[in-house]
Amino acid sequence: DLTQEAEQRRRDNALIKSYTKPEEVDLLRDRALEVLDGEIKSFGLQRKSAENHLARTNERIASFEQRKKPVPPDLLDERKRGMDEVQRINDYIKTKEQEKVTVRNKAAEDKKRLIELKGSN
Repeated sequence: DLTQEAEQRRRDNALIKSYTKPEEVDLLRDRALEVLDGEIKSFGLQRKSAENHLARTNERIASFEQRKKPVPPDLLDERKRGMDEVQRINDYIKTKEQEKVTVRNKAAEDKKRLIELKGSN
């Protein structure tokens, strides 16, 4: 297909203009992975904090339940918000882990294609 060929030529030209040697692809990949790892670490700390807060909330709820007292609705809401926050953070971390796979795969493809292009020149 002509549009696919044109797109491939565009990508090839972008690769040749962006990198003088294949090792540069590795450097860019490593920098991108460092950024993603930093984000994952940061959100890991946020998750730990959210989990600790949720554990304290659950302890307070258990205290009411052990005393056969009604649990205040705001405490139940707080637990729901805490659970939602932990889930949101987990989803974010999962997304970032998937981005790392994408970065690695794209870098491998780009490096392979760059080697092919440089070898054919």
